[in-house]
Amino acid sequence: MITKPIENLKFKGVFSFNEGFYYFRDLNGRLLFGGGRNTDIDVEQTTEITNTKKIMENLETLLKEIILPDTPFEIDS
Repeated sequence: MITKPIENLKFKGVFSFNEGFYYFRDLNGRLLFGGGRNTDIDVEQTTEITNTKKIMENLETLLKEIILPDTPFEIDS
């Protein structure tokens, strides 16, 4: 997922956590965040390229609670 531009985004670079299952980076003032496929293994065993509700909700929760606490953001569609 990618956020809309975030004023004064506080980090630059590429980061990962949870043994590399999650990754995020700054991208022109936005935050690109992905991963988490390990949280829904049964659904993610496919070659189909889609977003799953469970994983997207998990990513958004991690953004709110861990990566961007106290920073307002919006997900870009």
